[in-house]
Amino acid sequence: MPDLKRFDPDTANHDYFKARILYLNTLRKEEKPDDPARSLEASITNAKSWKMIEHARLELWNLWEDDAIIAELFAAVSLDEENKHVIDGDVNVLQLYRRKGFSKPLLTKLVEMAERYERSLVISHTSSMIPAGGLFAEHVGAKKGIETHTNQLELTEVDKNLLETWTRNAATTTNEFELGLWKGYPEEEIDAVATMIEVMNTAPRDNLDVNDWKVTPEMLRQFDAYNKAQGIEFWMMYVRHKPSGELAGYTQTFWDPENPENLRQGDTGVVPKYRGHGLGKWLKAAMIQKVLLERPVVKRIRTGNADSNAPMLAINHALGFKPYIAETVWQIEVQKLKDYLQRDSSKQ
Repeated sequence: MPDLKRFDPDTANHDYFKARILYLNTLRKEEKPDDPARSLEASITNAKSWKMIEHARLELWNLWEDDAIIAELFAAVSLDEENKHVIDGDVNVLQLYRRKGFSKPLLTKLVEMAERYERSLVISHTSSMIPAGGLFAEHVGAKKGIETHTNQLELTEVDKNLLETWTRNAATTTNEFELGLWKGYPEEEIDAVATMIEVMNTAPRDNLDVNDWKVTPEMLRQFDAYNKAQGIEFWMMYVRHKPSGELAGYTQTFWDPENPENLRQGDTGVVPKYRGHGLGKWLKAAMIQKVLLERPVVKRIRTGNADSNAPMLAINHALGFKPYIAETVWQIEVQKLKDYLQRDSSKQ
């Protein structure tokens, strides 16, 4: 019978880390076959950096068969006051062990954590690269909250004339704004940056039962420390409204030396009262120009978008981004998940 163990990065021995990176790379080969394997050193550094994210409580459980990990639960509870009903929990089982009931002990731990933190809703994620995940989510009674894609831009296919047109037009027609770049969150403006980032609350949430998220300066400091500990280089390009000095919009990228050819672009957002000036196009185009100039090792840019986010998709599609991987965010009430586990137990 498989053995269930909680993973503590501060006390786990070297053999545990070796078993876990083997598990992660096996799963990665299925979920992201174009990406390189992660190194043991990077996996250790990542796990030991979790404690820097102090505004969330994390738990990770592994299911072992002999000396190998065959499944994992990663669960997170944010201490955000606006979403005290939510717990994030993802269960992954290696392909050879699916449809054999190995998810049950992990889901049981997820329910236990949800009850400990008095959470009533589980949010989980699946990828089109592993169709079994979506089928299982439907099987337990989860509902689709929002459907998204990772969209990918091959830099060899970029229309550089379009980039030049967008940046030139923005610079000449919106002279009330100026473009800038930070490599990390700026301490001198961190309160204003946190406020600006809350613009992402205006992005589509479709059927997800979540409230607006509060972004605090301390969260940004924690994310900055977390990235730096892993050697991830963070760029934040912003647009400022010159007459008022207010921050009007931003876009972010994350370059990971473990995966140097694939650059992750995070949020891109424009404050509602400053929309209609082409600032989103300016930010996206200017960031791509900077990547082309200063990161020649990068071959492609990936970014996540809700399928319902028509304005951002229009910009991305014009730039040449194409669908790469489809993803679904699911939600299920904790009580409904408990009922499923109890029904499943009665069939044993």
